[in-house]
Amino acid sequence: MSIKIGKIDIARRQLETAINLFFYDRDVVSIHTLTAAAFNILQDMSTNDGRDIKTLRSVFLKRVKEGSEKHVINKIREAENFFKHADKDPYEYLEFNSKQTEYMLWDAVTLYAVIAGENTSVLQLFYYWFMASYPDIFTFTGEQKRLQLEAGMDLNNISKKEYFELMLPRISRLDKHQLIGA
Repeated sequence: MSIKIGKIDIARRQLETAINLFFYDRDVVSIHTLTAAAFNILQDMSTNDGRDIKTLRSVFLKRVKEGSEKHVINKIREAENFFKHADKDPYEYLEFNSKQTEYMLWDAVTLYAVIAGENTSVLQLFYYWFMASYPDIFTFTGEQKRLQLEAGMDLNNISKKEYFELMLPRISRLDKHQLIGA
């Protein structure tokens, strides 16, 4: 089988697959690898377009002391590179905290919405879940709050899978051109 596919479609497919794996508590290495690949495509696209799209990573890196950038970038990309390569460390192990994947996934989903000018239900779902999971960091908009209340959800008492299955039909009714966070 042969398909013709563009980079934005590749990034969307990688993100949607990573999100599905995430909500069903599948392999954290695969989720992280797919997320990193999509993020890198999107970041390259924004750079090639000449846009300075703010991401968590870019904002963070602007706060790093001069001369420390390479070290910090290597630490940020440590798991991503460890999962892809074995040329320098074929028998090493990595202590991996999968929480970092959630933040990268949120960053990539946000970046996708800006570059594509739209989002998908699955991407929007993750965006809402992430914000709801960190209420000490984020404030919900009216639409996010309404969907959450409509579903009668208490994130402390439901699994990610239940959230996915309850919220996806509600979010699917939204306009895909409504940007994430609106």
